[in-house]
Amino acid sequence: MNIAVLLTFDQSLSKWKKDGHFDREIRYYKALYEKYKIKTTFISYGHKAEKDLISKYHFLSSIQVYEKIQRSNSYLIRVVKSFFIFFFIHKDIKDSSIIKSNQLWGTWVIFLFKFFSKKKIIIRCGYEPNQNLEHEKGKIFLKIFSLIYSFFSYRFADQIIVTTPDIKKYIKDKFYLKKKISVISNYIDTNKFHSKNKRRSRNKILFVGRNSPEKNLNYLLTSIKKLPIQLDILGQNYNKKVLAKLRKKLNLNIKYLGTVDNSKMPDIYNNYNLYISTSNYEGNPKTILEAMSCGCVTIARDVQGCNSIINNKVNGFLVKNQIDLRNLVKKNIMRVNNKIKKNAMHFIKKKYNINSILLKEFKILKLLNNETNYNNVVSKKMWFNRNI
Repeated sequence: MNIAVLLTFDQSLSKWKKDGHFDREIRYYKALYEKYKIKTTFISYGHKAEKDLISKYHFLSSIQVYEKIQRSNSYLIRVVKSFFIFFFIHKDIKDSSIIKSNQLWGTWVIFLFKFFSKKKIIIRCGYEPNQNLEHEKGKIFLKIFSLIYSFFSYRFADQIIVTTPDIKKYIKDKFYLKKKISVISNYIDTNKFHSKNKRRSRNKILFVGRNSPEKNLNYLLTSIKKLPIQLDILGQNYNKKVLAKLRKKLNLNIKYLGTVDNSKMPDIYNNYNLYISTSNYEGNPKTILEAMSCGCVTIARDVQGCNSIINNKVNGFLVKNQIDLRNLVKKNIMRVNNKIKKNAMHFIKKKYNINSILLKEFKILKLLNNETNYNNVVSKKMWFNRNI
């Protein structure tokens, strides 16, 4: 079976590599081939040079959109041009019976394939944008546009894959969809992400996340200010000068680690006893899953996405305010908490291991592929009957 995977609009394989996501994303499709012989073609908003990134995988291929269509400096013009991608690449994915989007944004590109090439369409939502926007103040136009865009996208899709039961319920209730929604969470390769029983630092805590409002790093900084510990930050878009000013202002030891390839993350998690997330909301947060799988004591706010993973005081801790967070850090920074760690690792291995996730996706792909083959046979028979 062959499938095509459309990257989020304006994302590319080279951007995945730069941001440290490439190894993790490719690992999934490599396993999909090894287990079920499914080949994947990526539709990437990149250039010819990035083909080298997957050249060693004979079961993977890629189409670089900006090799087919000249990339404009204007974001709006790039969006307009994207509506015509079908006419430039439809021959390149003629052997793919199914096209799957990596996220919701940009799915307008693949609906022409549904209407003209009769391909099955899967929309994957790692997070639900409308659900997240409800946490934001203002942004009325964006909220209205997102609702309209999502409504038509969900209606046209043959299958919708979401990462949590909460997102599934939200889409069913908000968009009046009763069927074609499946829950397939983010996976964890527990053969790589596991506790290595190495000595961990007892006076450091780890925070992983890009510099964006919803990650709410300030919540953590103000909660632990003046504590005699070191906060290590790993993620994109941080300004070292700003962090240096915060270090002085809060009398807190802050160290910025930059970005790291996902393949190196297991070793990093294993250096820490305590991992903290202070996001305002999440979908199915990969960093929390990875940290728990590596045996970190994980603390997160009691918010959407986090509270569907962490069972408070069983496999991690949930906090409702900054005082609780500060007290938990002080209490647990020097504690091993073996019971919490074991519960967390067992939970991830049971619910999020890659083999169970792959099986769920394979069943969906097989069902849609069989439907496509059946429809093709019926169409050929109808054409034959009309011509005899």
